[in-house]
Amino acid sequence: DAVQGEDGNYYATGCFDNAGLVGEADRVAMWDGESWVALGDNGAGDGFFDSGCGWALDWTSEGNLILGGRQLRTDTDNSNQSLFEWDGTTWTNLAPNQLTDSDGVRDVVVNEDDSIYIAGPLTDIDGDPIIDYVAKWTNGVFSALDDDGNGGAALNDHALNLELDDDGNLYVSGKFTNAGGVAEADLIAQWDGSAWSALDSNGSGDGYFSGSQIHAMKWHDGTLYLGANDVTVPDLSGIYGVFAYTDGSISSVIDPELINDEVRDLDYDASENRLLVAGWFENVDGDQLADGIISIDLSTSDIYTLGGATYPGDNADDGFDRYSRAHAIAYVGNGDVLYGGDFRDGDANPLMDYIALWNGPGVDPEESDGGSLAATGINDSVLVTFAVAATIAVAGGIGLRRRRI
Repeated sequence: DAVQGEDGNYYATGCFDNAGLVGEADRVAMWDGESWVALGDNGAGDGFFDSGCGWALDWTSEGNLILGGRQLRTDTDNSNQSLFEWDGTTWTNLAPNQLTDSDGVRDVVVNEDDSIYIAGPLTDIDGDPIIDYVAKWTNGVFSALDDDGNGGAALNDHALNLELDDDGNLYVSGKFTNAGGVAEADLIAQWDGSAWSALDSNGSGDGYFSGSQIHAMKWHDGTLYLGANDVTVPDLSGIYGVFAYTDGSISSVIDPELINDEVRDLDYDASENRLLVAGWFENVDGDQLADGIISIDLSTSDIYTLGGATYPGDNADDGFDRYSRAHAIAYVGNGDVLYGGDFRDGDANPLMDYIALWNGPGVDPEESDGGSLAATGINDSVLVTFAVAATIAVAGGIGLRRRRI
């Protein structure tokens, strides 16, 4: 995951050690535009966290950084922990021994009152059998988001992503069906603070989506954009696509059969009015450069690539992420885009591993000048999401994520 702070720096989290060869920059670090900086240490030359992975970042109203992750351990606590806060000087465990599942927290969003929503493959949160997969944290206490109407947990399977709209409504996506007992609330649902509701239906009493999962969401200007993975929608099955929810209904942003594998993250590029898409797909719409990352013009539905090169050894043009393992993408202003994943040697640059910065417009196959990519210095996957509050942060380990701009 990655976010930008009020100081203009980028913050990243993931599974990495020694970002930029800084011995204390483990699992979470700051990029100041020139070098990586550690956030805390163990007092013995290593990072505060000595194992585990960071998955998600977001900001409180006071500018503190919230970190969600899995199996995060420190020199002083060898048990698996999942939720921490950085105040600029010190890390605080917000949920000591309250989140025991080894898979940890997949996503976090901070509400306007600084309460925190969390999502992940979590069950019996804080020992409560009604709090599964999604919960609200307020001053050290976890609470359920209602139940399923029969005394069970509101969700019956994993929640993967969270997003807030402009009115503070929470959108939850994942693998679940019938959220809060609502028959049409499958794979995605809205929580308004007191009740669950569906976004749309298939016309036959179930949700618009069925199948595997909704993995990515981005709210922008009254529309919720969705990344769907191996789902069935009315009249089509086995779809990996990008959809938009607005005015009570869901529709495709582009032909849902153009994308051939998972969509892992979404963000909005304000400089170009484009939706940024990161995932495991390749050759979108037959374009050999459209691997792992694309942008979609929301006015015309045209598809653009970001990067691409001729790779030594195979002497062939391919996309920036020719292995198509993008996990995170974030627009960070001035036409710049942060991108993270499992890639190595992005754009045929041996220094460009796991995370990169794009500074230029996306290009279509007929154009030859499309900006450039700058390498950073991470040694393991950047897999979480980017979070943009008044700022942006960067995280690695599960996917990149951002908040509302």
